[in-house]
Amino acid sequence: ALLFDHKADPAVKLINGSQPIHSAAARGSVGCIKALLEAGVDINVANMTGRTPLHWAVDRRAVDAVRFLLGDGAD
Repeated sequence: ALLFDHKADPAVKLINGSQPIHSAAARGSVGCIKALLEAGVDINVANMTGRTPLHWAVDRRAVDAVRFLLGDGAD
């Protein structure tokens, strides 16, 4: 992805410990999730409250993201 070509950190953390993969999962953006995983982000990374991208996708009913994450080994 273009951002990663310019050295953007795919695992940058927000104040609550969430990373871009959490937001991508919540929005159901499978393409973004794939790009983040290809850049080395942990599929099961948890924020400060222990919530993973899969939790965020389920909460937002992002079915495509849930299916993708489960198919790619998310817990």
